[in-house]
Amino acid sequence: MFLFFTTKSAEADAAGYNVGNIAAAYLVFNEERPIKYRSTWISVLVGMVFTIIASLFLRFWYIRENKRRDTADAATAIQSVQTSRAGSQEKLNEASDSVERENRIVERLGEYQDLTDNQRRGFRYVY
Repeated sequence: MFLFFTTKSAEADAAGYNVGNIAAAYLVFNEERPIKYRSTWISVLVGMVFTIIASLFLRFWYIRENKRRDTADAATAIQSVQTSRAGSQEKLNEASDSVERENRIVERLGEYQDLTDNQRRGFRYVY
C-alpha cells in the first residue's frame, strides 16, 4: 500500500516510477549478461550522481533564497524605522518584532489562501 502525503507527491512518485520502467527497457542488454550488465549499472550510478548533484543544488538555492528574503525583511524593518524619524535601537527592535508578527499573521492567513512561495513574503524554505 502506498501512502501519499499530497497529490503533487503522488504524481511525482508515479511519474518517476513510469519513467524508470520506460528507461529500463533501453538500459538492459542481454548481450551484457556475462559481464553483469555493466552499462545498466553505469546508468544507475549516473542517475544517482545526478540526483545527488540536483539535491545539493536545490539546498544551496534554498539557502540563498532564504538569506535574500531575510535581508529584504530586515531592509523593510530598517526603512520603516528611518521613516518614523527616530533610529533608536528600541524602535529597530520593535520594527523587526512587528515584521515577525506580520509574517506569522501572513503565514496563518496564507494557509487558507492559494499563494505560491514567491507570493508569500514570509515563506522560508526548509532544507
